[in-house]
Amino acid sequence: MTVVLVLVGLAALVAVVVVPFRLPWPRYVRWLITVAAIPDPWGIVSTPWPGLQEAVVETVTQGPDCLLVWVAGLPPARLRVLTLRGATPEAAAVLDRWAAAGTPLLEVPGADGELTLCGPMRSVGGLQAVPCPPGPLLGTGDAPTVMSQPMP
Repeated sequence: MTVVLVLVGLAALVAVVVVPFRLPWPRYVRWLITVAAIPDPWGIVSTPWPGLQEAVVETVTQGPDCLLVWVAGLPPARLRVLTLRGATPEAAAVLDRWAAAGTPLLEVPGADGELTLCGPMRSVGGLQAVPCPPGPLLGTGDAPTVMSQPMP
Protein backbone atom coordinates (compact mmCIF):
# COMPACT_ATOMS: atom_id res chain seq x y z
CA MET A 1 0.00 0.00 0.00
CA THR A 2 2.85 2.38 0.82
CA VAL A 3 4.44 1.74 -2.57
CA VAL A 4 1.17 2.60 -4.31
CA LEU A 5 0.86 5.86 -2.36
CA VAL A 6 4.45 6.79 -3.19
CA LEU A 7 3.89 6.06 -6.89
CA VAL A 8 0.66 8.08 -6.92
CA GLY A 9 2.46 10.95 -5.20
CA LEU A 10 5.29 10.84 -7.74
CA ALA A 11 2.80 10.77 -10.62
CA ALA A 12 1.00 13.79 -9.16
CA LEU A 13 4.31 15.64 -8.76
CA VAL A 14 5.28 14.90 -12.37
CA ALA A 15 1.85 16.09 -13.53
CA VAL A 16 2.17 19.35 -11.59
CA VAL A 17 5.61 19.96 -13.08
CA VAL A 18 4.89 18.92 -16.69
CA VAL A 19 1.29 20.04 -17.29
CA PRO A 20 1.96 23.82 -17.32
CA PHE A 21 4.40 23.36 -20.22
CA ARG A 22 1.65 21.66 -22.23
CA LEU A 23 -0.85 24.53 -21.79
CA PRO A 24 -1.86 26.64 -24.79
CA TRP A 25 0.08 29.92 -25.00
CA PRO A 26 -2.52 32.30 -23.44
CA ARG A 27 -2.95 30.03 -20.41
CA TYR A 28 0.80 29.51 -20.14
CA VAL A 29 1.36 33.29 -19.97
CA ARG A 30 -1.22 33.62 -17.19
CA TRP A 31 0.31 30.64 -15.36
CA LEU A 32 3.80 32.22 -15.51
CA ILE A 33 2.49 35.52 -14.15
CA THR A 34 0.66 33.75 -11.32
CA VAL A 35 3.64 31.58 -10.39
CA ALA A 36 6.01 34.57 -10.44
CA ALA A 37 3.77 36.45 -8.00
CA ILE A 38 3.70 33.66 -5.41
CA PRO A 39 6.55 33.74 -2.89
CA ASP A 40 8.63 30.59 -2.66
CA PRO A 41 7.59 28.74 0.52
CA TRP A 42 10.90 26.85 0.73
CA GLY A 43 13.13 29.90 0.33
CA ILE A 44 14.99 28.54 -2.70
CA VAL A 45 14.29 31.71 -4.68
CA SER A 46 14.98 34.85 -2.68
CA THR A 47 12.30 37.09 -4.22
CA PRO A 48 9.46 36.62 -6.68
CA TRP A 49 9.93 38.11 -10.13
CA PRO A 50 8.07 41.42 -9.88
CA GLY A 51 6.53 43.27 -12.78
CA LEU A 52 5.57 40.41 -15.08
CA GLN A 53 2.32 41.21 -16.81
CA GLU A 54 0.26 40.18 -19.78
CA ALA A 55 0.11 42.57 -22.72
CA VAL A 56 -1.29 42.72 -26.24
CA VAL A 57 0.25 44.76 -29.06
CA GLU A 58 -2.52 46.94 -30.49
CA THR A 59 -0.67 48.79 -33.25
CA VAL A 60 2.84 49.26 -34.53
CA THR A 61 3.62 52.64 -36.09
CA GLN A 62 6.74 54.12 -37.60
CA GLY A 63 7.97 57.11 -35.60
CA PRO A 64 10.62 59.62 -36.65
CA ASP A 65 13.57 57.48 -35.52
CA CYS A 66 11.99 54.42 -33.93
CA LEU A 67 9.02 52.08 -33.93
CA LEU A 68 6.15 53.05 -31.67
CA VAL A 69 4.48 50.00 -30.18
CA TRP A 70 1.02 50.65 -28.73
CA VAL A 71 0.41 48.07 -25.99
CA ALA A 72 -2.68 47.33 -23.93
CA GLY A 73 -2.32 45.48 -20.66
CA LEU A 74 -4.59 42.65 -19.62
CA PRO A 75 -6.99 42.92 -17.88
CA PRO A 76 -7.85 45.93 -20.05
CA ALA A 77 -5.99 49.00 -18.96
CA ARG A 78 -5.06 52.22 -20.67
CA LEU A 79 -3.06 52.03 -23.87
CA ARG A 80 0.68 52.52 -23.34
CA VAL A 81 3.35 53.47 -25.85
CA LEU A 82 6.69 51.67 -26.04
CA THR A 83 9.52 52.70 -28.33
CA LEU A 84 11.97 50.42 -30.09
CA ARG A 85 15.03 52.19 -31.44
CA GLY A 86 17.12 50.52 -34.11
CA ALA A 87 14.40 47.98 -34.85
CA THR A 88 15.26 45.34 -37.40
CA PRO A 89 12.73 44.48 -40.12
CA GLU A 90 12.37 41.07 -38.47
CA ALA A 91 11.43 42.60 -35.10
CA ALA A 92 8.95 44.93 -36.81
CA ALA A 93 7.40 41.98 -38.64
CA VAL A 94 7.09 39.97 -35.42
CA LEU A 95 5.42 42.88 -33.60
CA ASP A 96 3.13 43.39 -36.59
CA ARG A 97 2.08 39.71 -36.59
CA TRP A 98 1.38 39.84 -32.85
CA ALA A 99 -0.76 42.96 -33.33
CA ALA A 100 -2.72 41.43 -36.21
CA ALA A 101 -3.35 38.18 -34.34
CA GLY A 102 -4.02 39.75 -30.92
CA THR A 103 -1.47 37.38 -29.36
CA PRO A 104 -1.21 37.66 -25.57
CA LEU A 105 2.40 38.37 -24.64
CA LEU A 106 4.45 38.20 -21.49
CA GLU A 107 5.92 41.62 -20.68
CA VAL A 108 9.16 41.22 -18.75
CA PRO A 109 10.81 44.28 -17.18
CA GLY A 110 14.60 44.43 -17.19
CA ALA A 111 16.84 45.89 -14.50
CA ASP A 112 17.82 48.74 -16.82
CA GLY A 113 14.21 49.80 -17.44
CA GLU A 114 13.96 48.11 -20.82
CA LEU A 115 11.03 45.81 -21.48
CA THR A 116 10.93 42.54 -23.37
CA LEU A 117 7.77 41.22 -25.00
CA CYS A 118 7.82 37.42 -25.12
CA GLY A 119 5.55 35.56 -27.51
CA PRO A 120 5.01 31.88 -28.29
CA MET A 121 8.12 31.46 -30.47
CA ARG A 122 10.01 34.76 -30.26
CA SER A 123 10.75 37.70 -28.04
CA VAL A 124 11.48 41.34 -28.81
CA GLY A 125 13.61 43.23 -26.33
CA GLY A 126 14.96 46.74 -25.96
CA LEU A 127 11.56 48.42 -25.65
CA GLN A 128 11.39 51.63 -23.64
CA ALA A 129 8.24 52.94 -21.98
CA VAL A 130 7.24 56.47 -22.98
CA PRO A 131 6.14 58.25 -19.77
CA CYS A 132 3.51 60.62 -21.13
CA PRO A 133 3.23 61.20 -24.86
CA PRO A 134 2.59 64.85 -25.77
CA GLY A 135 0.15 65.46 -28.58
CA PRO A 136 -1.51 62.82 -30.69
CA LEU A 137 1.65 60.88 -31.57
CA LEU A 138 4.53 61.96 -29.40
CA GLY A 139 4.40 65.43 -30.86
CA THR A 140 5.26 64.34 -34.41
CA GLY A 141 2.23 66.09 -35.86
CA ASP A 142 2.00 63.52 -38.64
CA ALA A 143 -0.44 60.68 -39.00
CA PRO A 144 1.19 57.36 -38.17
CA THR A 145 2.16 54.83 -40.75
CA VAL A 146 0.23 51.84 -39.50
CA MET A 147 2.10 48.63 -40.13
CA SER A 148 -0.48 46.21 -38.76
CA GLN A 149 -2.13 44.26 -41.53
CA PRO A 150 -4.65 41.43 -41.21
CA MET A 151 -3.00 38.04 -41.31
CA PRO A 152 -3.64 36.15 -44.56
